[in-house]
Amino acid sequence: MGPYFISKKNLPEGEMFDSAVFTRIFKNKVIMYLFDDAAKQKRITLFGGCDEKAKNQYSKICREFDTKGVYIFCERISSQFIDNVPEDDGE
Repeated sequence: MGPYFISKKNLPEGEMFDSAVFTRIFKNKVIMYLFDDAAKQKRITLFGGCDEKAKNQYSKICREFDTKGVYIFCERISSQFIDNVPEDDGE
């Protein structure tokens, strides 16, 4: 999808990462693009982690994203994300 969707200019400046801002941007940019355009014909498959009744409504997918995060996507995609990054042991 490229840097157009979530570029640095869309994120607040500074050292602190604001997860609420990122979540809002991700929903408004990435999920909306996937829902409305790129995966329009594959919504049921792509949003496989969502409740069956939510897969065809953008607002419901966004609500599920608020609680499930990347696990709204099918397992093939969501399994690619790392939940817990191991700590660097200095080696």
